[in-house]
Amino acid sequence: MARRSISVAVSIPIACVLFAPCVVSQDEQLGCGPSNEKYRFVRHKDKPLPEAPPGKAMVYVLRGRAGFPMSRGRARLGVDGKWVGMTDRRTYFYFAADPGLLELCLDVRKTQMFLTVEAGKTYYVMMEVAPARELTRLLAISEDEAKKRLPQYHYATAERKP
Repeated sequence: MARRSISVAVSIPIACVLFAPCVVSQDEQLGCGPSNEKYRFVRHKDKPLPEAPPGKAMVYVLRGRAGFPMSRGRARLGVDGKWVGMTDRRTYFYFAADPGLLELCLDVRKTQMFLTVEAGKTYYVMMEVAPARELTRLLAISEDEAKKRLPQYHYATAERKP
């Protein structure tokens, strides 16, 4: 587990530049998806709120405001090395996940979070994107907090470009 810590992942690209060509990108080291995959952001008018499918957990990801005017722009979230969605200000998406430990990675500032999920349960994660890495974060929020925010948010999807 220590091999995947932020400090190790951040030092890998520096070592690659100094000593050898990199085989794996920093994004992939942090649990994000492949850096060469491109997506188209789509904001929808409907606001689906599905329950967890049988044998899976449901994870909702909301994009909050970090309180900075420069916190605009799209951000992708990777889980266990694959991109699962993209957000912009005041949008959300969701994904179903197998039970266990999930490694979440925000591409914008290479922010990482681990979340343990159980089948049949729903989890809520807030993305707060700021101009500085120290102020960018992923955090678990309560169902009550999420339900207060979701009516003000738009559902969004990310469609992979060929």
